[in-house]
Amino acid sequence: MRNTIEEPNNEQGEFEKALKRLSEKLQHFHCPICHAEEGITFFDDPFFVMHYDWNKEKKPWTLMQNGYGKSSVMGICNNCGYTMLFNVGVVSPAYKHIIIHEQREVIETITEEAIQKSKEKKENK
Repeated sequence: MRNTIEEPNNEQGEFEKALKRLSEKLQHFHCPICHAEEGITFFDDPFFVMHYDWNKEKKPWTLMQNGYGKSSVMGICNNCGYTMLFNVGVVSPAYKHIIIHEQREVIETITEEAIQKSKEKKENK
């Protein structure tokens, strides 16, 4: 099967940011399953949650050849072993947020220039 990882943040630095952020945020972890406060252990290797569509052309259905995945940080409750996956793109500053931030800066610059030109036109009249 051919797989594609369709996520712009599949880089070591983004994974490490997510791991650090989770470690800071979940210092006082309270397990949603066993309610213990024994902490959470994070793995420092990325895990990938893969998705495959069904090929529904004939029965029994089979998995399609192409899939896509999201990089994740895996954490395990130190008491009961409940396993959690945290999406790297959401936990670390997401690529989309960076692009939106850059677009906002561009829009602000254009707005400021337009206001300045409008003021200059009024002054020259």
